[in-house]
Amino acid sequence: MRYKIQSRTIFGWMDVMGCFDTIQEAQEKIPKIQSKLESPFYQMSSILRIVDEEEHGINNYFIYNKDDLY
Repeated sequence: MRYKIQSRTIFGWMDVMGCFDTIQEAQEKIPKIQSKLESPFYQMSSILRIVDEEEHGINNYFIYNKDDLY
């Protein structure tokens, strides 16, 4: 089983980053993703979840590549 991270939007759950072998590997990326999704214009914390890679999202591609965020 593989995992991905999704973010809640007004349109549904959006795929943010994926192809994780373990939940722990996905959890390690969450602080970095949250900092990327913050806006300086309004206070909003992103709601993220880790799901099975087969879970549908509203988009067809991941927003971030897991190898691009260190």
